[in-house]
Amino acid sequence: MKKTFVLCVSWKGLSEPTAALVEKLEGLGASKMIYVGVTDVSLARSMGFAAALNACEEKPELETMVLLDDDMAPTPEAVQELVDACRELGGPVSGVYGTNSGVVAATHRPGFPVSKMWLVGLGFFAMPIRRLRELAAQVPQVHSFGKSFPVFCCTGIHPKRPGEWTSEDYWLCVELGGVRLEPIPANHYKPRKVNGKLVPFIMTVPERTLDQVRRANLGELPPPREDE
Repeated sequence: MKKTFVLCVSWKGLSEPTAALVEKLEGLGASKMIYVGVTDVSLARSMGFAAALNACEEKPELETMVLLDDDMAPTPEAVQELVDACRELGGPVSGVYGTNSGVVAATHRPGFPVSKMWLVGLGFFAMPIRRLRELAAQVPQVHSFGKSFPVFCCTGIHPKRPGEWTSEDYWLCVELGGVRLEPIPANHYKPRKVNGKLVPFIMTVPERTLDQVRRANLGELPPPREDE
């Protein structure tokens, strides 16, 4: 975890599993930032990235930024595997996790190179810090809450995706030119109501889904669903 910066952007704070993971990663040598308090997700992500870049300026040895949503709980070994993949590729990489709708948080883009073949959620994601710095110099700058920062994420119609609604996480992926999806699983903490009470529930990624990602990257299969 050395030379790694972990960024968690959240409205209210981390879930217990995510907080425990971040503590373990910090113990393994990672730096961290928990950016909280902004309810607008696109704004929060952009401001969080800007704050993280400022923090990284104080530690020039840092190479890789890991993004974790506040309800993600991959193993420390999976995080290290994601960091290793990012460093080997030299570009953005995502792991695999499921959503409440029964699909993985990723969209396949056939015909693109494997390193740019996916648009993904930012819940379990790694990218070179230098790439985020490069993007900061390319995107518009705005003012909000008395601060000036780059617009890394928006929600709406992206110029490169006319006729489609682009969420804030996909927006960043488009700005990056696309992302590689690696078959590295992350557990997703999604408590459920049972008899009126919230009960802890961890969504895991089945091996068959990871195999579908591997084969989709080889052009053999359509993108996977969690419920298949």
